[in-house]
Parts: sequence; structure tokens; C-alpha cells
Amino acid sequence: MRINTLLITVSLALAFLAAPQAVQAQKDGDAQTVLFDTQSRPTLQFTARNEKIDCCGIFVSYTVMDNDEEALAIRVDHVHRQGWGALTFPERGWLYISASRVIFLIEEGDTSHAFDLPRTDLSDKPGSQPKIDWSMNRWSGIQINVNERLQPSNSREQKFSFVSWVNSKCKEYNIYRVTEYIEAVVNDFPNKLGEFKQLATTLKETGKTQQSALLVSPPADPIKLVAEAAADNKSRLPGDAAGSQQANTVTTGVEFKSNPHAMLYIDGKFERSNTPSKVAVSVGEHTVRLMKCGYKIWEQKITVAEGTLTALKPVLEKNAP
Repeated sequence: MRINTLLITVSLALAFLAAPQAVQAQKDGDAQTVLFDTQSRPTLQFTARNEKIDCCGIFVSYTVMDNDEEALAIRVDHVHRQGWGALTFPERGWLYISASRVIFLIEEGDTSHAFDLPRTDLSDKPGSQPKIDWSMNRWSGIQINVNERLQPSNSREQKFSFVSWVNSKCKEYNIYRVTEYIEAVVNDFPNKLGEFKQLATTLKETGKTQQSALLVSPPADPIKLVAEAAADNKSRLPGDAAGSQQANTVTTGVEFKSNPHAMLYIDGKFERSNTPSKVAVSVGEHTVRLMKCGYKIWEQKITVAEGTLTALKPVLEKNAP
């Protein structure tokens, strides 16, 4: 598996050395820039033309999963429709799309809604635009169409809203271009993966790159993580939903009350999409990080003692104009 992963990485690196093709004018809402993580994996930033803020927009990332298969991943919220038509977004995670499967890895919320579906379990048109009026709330998303109803949602239509950073200084853009793009990725993955690599190469060679400390890469082992979540949920007693632990039951850990609210990572692992929150962590030393679009990253090492809640009230510093 190590050899296959190395070959894929080398092939991707060679692709970026290839001569760039003619640059096509990107429409508003298309991928405008490319970002690279510490492993040189590309992420395309879908946003407004001439957007200068590195965290604005919606991000689609290239990765190699734990079965050595190439995939594109996008951060999403799982959409639930209540009986009276109201929408809720109780699970947040990553949607992975590859030639053989579609995976929903949950980082926050009830992990029993996670799935790892081979293409044979999907309908003839596996991806479509959700049958939801997104316009009133400036949402965009994708619907994954499944042959059999998935539990516990009891639905063949798995709807997702794309996650984007929120900042009042971000320019307005056509967010539905991302829906069109991801729909094409789901329905025609091999061709769209090739186009993704070529576009990333072209953007790099023409200087349309950004460096962003806020770039969040998808976990590289979604298959293992979804399988572990499924096994954990299976071992639970009926009625015990994953992630149902209430914040007030945390006795050893960290309590965050930041200004402003921010995304929380502990030891490099995503924990919460927003503060304030109480998080159970093991006794010992940990590195905590808070991130918010438009603000400098706040990071600190802490030591957690048994039976204590370490209280943190950081004030994040705004980026220079």
C-alpha cells in the first residue's frame, strides 16, 4: 500500500510540472485559486473573482484515501428535513467522492448517519441538485441518490450543504457554481478528476495560488474511520446515540469561551465547529488551536489534570486590513 501511495504522489507531482494549458477565464463562483497543504495536496478555492481573503469561499480538496484510491473531498453539513418542512444540520463532516465509492465521514454529530457506499449502491444518477429552495439562505449543496433507504435517516436522498467560512468582508459570488461542479464530480468522476488536476496545475503555473494557515485538509483514512464509527454504534445500547454526551457531564477536559466564537482543534484533530464548548480530553499536555476567518490563529499548550476543567477565554486578534 505504501508503494501504491508513493506512485500516486509521484504521478501527481509530475502533473504539476507539466506545461500549463491555455488559461480559461474562470466565471464568478468557479475555482479561482489553488492552495497546497504540507503534503503538497491541492485544494481549489471556489469564490468570487479577485477575492483576496484566503478563507472566503468553498474548498474542494484532492486526497488519497486509505485504500490508495484518489478522491475529491468537500466539507459538508448533513441536511435533515423535519415533518413541517424545516431544515436542520446536525452532522458536520467530509464528503469523499471517488471512482468506486462515496463516503460521508462525520466529525461532529451523530456518527450513525455516516456511510461508505460503493457505486453499485447508488442510483443511475448518483448526484443531483437537492430539491430544496436554498436561495433564501444562500446555501448550496448536493444530493446523493441511493438505491435503498439508509438508516437512521430512512431516506434514499442524502442531502448535504457545503460548508464555507463566514466573514462579512468576503465578496458575494455565485455559490451555485459549486453545486454544478460537485454534481458533475459525482456523476463523472474520472473525467472531473483529470480536469481538477489540470486546473490546479494551470492555476499554479499562472501564479493563482494562495497560502492559508486556515486550510483544513480532509482526513486521509475515511474508510477506517467510518468503519470504526459503525462498529462503535453497533456496540451501543438501543437509544444511545453517538455523540449524545452532554457538555455538563465533562469533568476532565477543557472549557472554551472565546471571543469571537471559533472553530476548535485539539492536538491537530477537529473537535467543534464553534465555541463556547466543553471538551473531554485525557490527562496530560495538549495543544489547542482556535481558527476563524478574518482572525489570526490562536494556539496554546495546556496541561489537563484529572478531575479538572481547564478554563480558557482567549480573545482572537483580527488580521490586518
